[in-house]
This record gives sequence, structure tokens and C-alpha cells, in this order.
Amino acid sequence: MPTRKVTWMHIVSFSFATAISYVLGVLSSLIFPVLGAPGVSALYVAAAVYVPLGVWMGMWGALAGYFSCFLLGLYPSGYSVIQSLVWAFADFIEALIPAAAFRLLKVDPDFTVKRPGYAKLLPFFVVSGTVLIILGITVQVLWGATLGEPFVTFYVYSVYIGTALAVIGIIMGMLAGDPKTWGVYAVSGIILASVFSGL
Repeated sequence: MPTRKVTWMHIVSFSFATAISYVLGVLSSLIFPVLGAPGVSALYVAAAVYVPLGVWMGMWGALAGYFSCFLLGLYPSGYSVIQSLVWAFADFIEALIPAAAFRLLKVDPDFTVKRPGYAKLLPFFVVSGTVLIILGITVQVLWGATLGEPFVTFYVYSVYIGTALAVIGIIMGMLAGDPKTWGVYAVSGIILASVFSGL
């Protein structure tokens, strides 16, 4: 297999993705913090940049995840250089798993819409699920952690219902586009990436 040359497009895309991922990581960890875990976010929006980039650009997307998490570990999280170097492997793995899955399974990432009817339903489920999750996390952070019930119950139900709606949205995406592409992405880019980056 011929080796690919590194172009300016790779470097610029990597740099831009790293910068955007870092900013989104900082905002996520400040707006949706996991109490007692600096730099960890209950809704880590930065993964929406470097995980898909890993699918299209392979190792470059994984490196964008690694370096953005490394910088997040240094500031504002306050970890040491060594801790940040180790901690950043979580985001590296999160982008590497779908990148490897698409290449090993020889699946061409085709996210074009083939069934517009399903595509029209996708935003409703994903957006409403995301809003419910954000609302539940906000209620938990503002009132549930200190006041307890009924805020904790609201948090639990909103997160479970929001997650279920988002999963339905992902299934709608699978039905709207190429099922093979969406299936590989759902399993490798969402489920496996989350499990292995958490380990």
C-alpha cells in the first residue's frame, strides 16, 4: 500500500480541529462539570469534532482529540504534564476506535440522505433528547446536588428519556442513510468509543 504524504491540509485541519475541540472541551467542562472530577464533562461536546474527523482523516482526528484533551488537562483542569499526557489517551482512543473500525471493515463513510422521510424525524428526536439531557443535568447541578428530591428524580428521568429519544434519532439516521455506515458509526463511534475511553 502506497504511503500518503502529509499535506498542509492535514496540518491545518488537525490544528483547527484541535483548537475547536479544546475550546469546546473547556466550555463543556465548565458548563456541565462532573463534580469532583476537574475537566470531566457530563456532556462533552468536543467529541462531536474529533470523532467524526477520525472517521475521515484517521490518525489526524485521533491526534486532535489527544492534544485538545492534553491542553484541557493542563488548563483549566490543573493536572500535571504527566497526568495530562496519560489522561489524553481517553480522547485519542475515542477517535481511534471508529477510524480503525471503518478501515478494518472497509466501510466507505457515506452519510448521504437516501430516505428523506426518516431524515425529517431525526432532528426532532436528537434535539429533544439533547435538550432533555441538558435540562436534567442543569437541574441536578443547580438544585439536585444540594436540595435532593424531587430534583434528583427529575434529573434521572430526563436523562433516561433524553437518551432514549437520542437513540431513536440515531436509529432514524440509520434508516435515513446508508445502514452500514450508520451501524458502524453507532457501534464504534458512540458505544465502543464511550466504553473504552472511560476505561
